[in-house]
Order: sequence, then C-alpha cells, then structure tokens
Amino acid sequence: DLYSFGNNETGQLGRDVHLEPKENVSIWLQLSQISCFNGQHILNIWAGGHGFFVLTQNSTIHLFFLWC
Repeated sequence: DLYSFGNNETGQLGRDVHLEPKENVSIWLQLSQISCFNGQHILNIWAGGHGFFVLTQNSTIHLFFLWC
C-alpha cells in the first residue's frame, strides 16, 4: 500500500497556513492511503513538487499530479 503525509503529497510534508503551528504538527503526522495502489507491488517511487512517478511490478509507470 502507498501512503502520503499531510496534504496527500508524496515526498514532502504538507501544512495549512490557516492553522496554528501546533495544529499543523498533528496534520503532518497523519497518514493518508492512496487507494489506487492497493494490491499492487511497488518497485520504486520518484517524488517531488506536486507530482510523482510510481513503477509497479507489471512494469507500468504511473504519473500523478497532486494539487492542494
């Protein structure tokens, strides 16, 4: 299974500028499951910015863009 932190961006922490810093900490530590990868064997992940590539066992590379 593939998980992301905070604002559903893989490879970086998310924060909400409208919250106090102590409230943001609890959001950073919450895991969010990325359901489209359930049951797939993930070989590698390349992540950064607002998107990421995922290589699965069936040799398919998936490109995802994430918006906040």
